[in-house]
Amino acid sequence: MRDPRDGNRELSPRLRAAIQVLKESSAPDATWRAELLRRVDGSNVDVIQIATRPAPRRWSLRPSMAIAAGLVCALLGAGTSAALLLSRRSEPRVAAESGVLPVRFQLVAPDAGQVSLVGDFNRWDPVALPLRRSADGRTWELEVRLRPGRYSYSFVVDGRLARDPAAPQEAGDDYGSPNSVLLLRGS
Repeated sequence: MRDPRDGNRELSPRLRAAIQVLKESSAPDATWRAELLRRVDGSNVDVIQIATRPAPRRWSLRPSMAIAAGLVCALLGAGTSAALLLSRRSEPRVAAESGVLPVRFQLVAPDAGQVSLVGDFNRWDPVALPLRRSADGRTWELEVRLRPGRYSYSFVVDGRLARDPAAPQEAGDDYGSPNSVLLLRGS
């Protein structure tokens, strides 16, 4: 048998044996290959280390441990949610203690179908503060809690702005419609 790269030299018996083993074997492992190379050479060559990928690490839990871990996560989540809810509930108490006062807005509009309150305290949102018709059917009412200060406001009566006839009118507004003024002093 001749080496195809070298037409004049014959293969050594060791190499022939190794080739025969390779032909018979389907998929040799890395250790086998290193040993083969050492035997074929026969000289003082060190064994070649072939890098192998470490086996992936597997995590496994007993069912009881998995259930316990799930319960701990659920309890931590519930505790965090409860703490957040309790902290938000305490905010109104702090606001009440810091001088927030109730203010009653009233408008006599017996023919109105809808009335709401808009102002710089609710970003002029026409649906945020709807008034309720009182028992007499003529007056619309709403109580709002505000901090002391100066506020511009108007009523929205059936989609149109209307100032409060019982309050002072603002001297100049930006949009050409009349606004009322509320000066609220602390208690």
